[in-house]
Amino acid sequence: MGPVAWLPRSPDLNPLDFYVWGYLKDKVYATPVLTRDDLVQRIQEACNEMRQNPNQVSDAVNSLIRRCHKCIEKFSSYRKNEYDRSAKKFCV
Repeated sequence: MGPVAWLPRSPDLNPLDFYVWGYLKDKVYATPVLTRDDLVQRIQEACNEMRQNPNQVSDAVNSLIRRCHKCIEKFSSYRKNEYDRSAKKFCV
């Protein structure tokens, strides 16, 4: 997976927002939904499918952890640069 451009306060660091809702949407709406009952049944089936494959969810959580580490690396670098610039202003 390559870099993904995110807004600073993006909810995409949440596995539900980044993975689960998109996965469920793709499963549920793979074909046109005909009735409300059809929609409910598809949602239940997609959720049950996820429950039966716990690795799928743990992969999403592990991906979240990797993304968090990337954000921390970027933020730490940014904060250090901001601190260095501020320190130069006051230490002249």
